[in-house]
Amino acid sequence: MDNQQEDTDSAILQGDSHFFKGKYTEALAFYNTALSTLKAKEHSEKLIQVYLKMVKVDCKRGQYEAAFSSLKICLSLFEEKTIKNDILLVSILNRFSEYYYEKVEHKNLDETSKQSLKLLMKFNENSVERAIAYAYYSMSQFYNNNYLIAFDIIKKGRSFLEGLDKTPEVKALEITVSHFEAMMLNKLNDADGAVKLYTNTIKAAKEFYVDPHPEVVLLL
Repeated sequence: MDNQQEDTDSAILQGDSHFFKGKYTEALAFYNTALSTLKAKEHSEKLIQVYLKMVKVDCKRGQYEAAFSSLKICLSLFEEKTIKNDILLVSILNRFSEYYYEKVEHKNLDETSKQSLKLLMKFNENSVERAIAYAYYSMSQFYNNNYLIAFDIIKKGRSFLEGLDKTPEVKALEITVSHFEAMMLNKLNDADGAVKLYTNTIKAAKEFYVDPHPEVVLLL
């Protein structure tokens, strides 16, 4: 591994660290540093992966135009370079789902989450991206008032996290999934179950995220 690649990987890791601390401006700065090197070397797949990280940051910051711009770049790179990597395409679709979820665009959320699930039919293993696809598809059903179906889907999504290493991404996703589950239990008139799960979700969020953190504030 050359020094430039080491610097790029280090910048990405630093960006990830700041993201999970809720320091979104700092995270973007590190991701942009990584982008500069990757653009010069034309590492298309890794370039897409960094843009997808920036989408997550911009969605959290409410910078939806920037997020959508990065998503369009990802799709263009994927198509122009004729990249044959279905899991990477699932990642792109999942970030579109996250964007549409944050924007409360229910129809688009339904479409992109279904596209992700269709691609994932080729694979059997549990993965973060599979769990994400199920999580956002469950919310598309939730917004269509199909609460029982949504709850069954989110439970299946949680099962795909079993056996995975407890990386920061997995821990954060577990918190999100629990939050979604609590919302569904409430709609299914299981108030006690919803309160219990919601309380546990807040506790898990406070233990995982550096307090104060935007994600914790959103749950309170």
